[in-house]
Amino acid sequence: MLRLVRACPARHKLLVLDVAWPVADPQLGILSNDVAGRIGGELAAVEDPDRLVLCTCSPGQVALASEELGRSVFGYYFEQALRGWADGFGPEGKRDGRVSVRELAAMVAARVDRWAIGNRGARQTPVLLGSGEDFDLVAMP
Repeated sequence: MLRLVRACPARHKLLVLDVAWPVADPQLGILSNDVAGRIGGELAAVEDPDRLVLCTCSPGQVALASEELGRSVFGYYFEQALRGWADGFGPEGKRDGRVSVRELAAMVAARVDRWAIGNRGARQTPVLLGSGEDFDLVAMP
């Protein structure tokens, strides 16, 4: 799949990986599953200077879900970010009516990790990987 993404002629590419769910066995409970820890190596094996990758959590962590939200915590805040809440997030903090990839990633990382700590006593810190340049995803009316 990474080779197909690299072959895409687009200058700006964002790949969102929500693949770090814990593996559960009814008899053994949650099993170790560090998919997030292996993503960096897989990305390095298929270089793509135009690609940015947003991962649902950092190495050693797993994705969390919320019964109250009815979905993954990452998915909830990802949607909120795309609705415009991420405008102005990031080091510059400047609202311009647009949501860029880096603004989205900063907001999602902050909100998801805050939720995880407050509700589960765990960490889930989404991470943006890659060397591609930032670009706008959404422009608000």
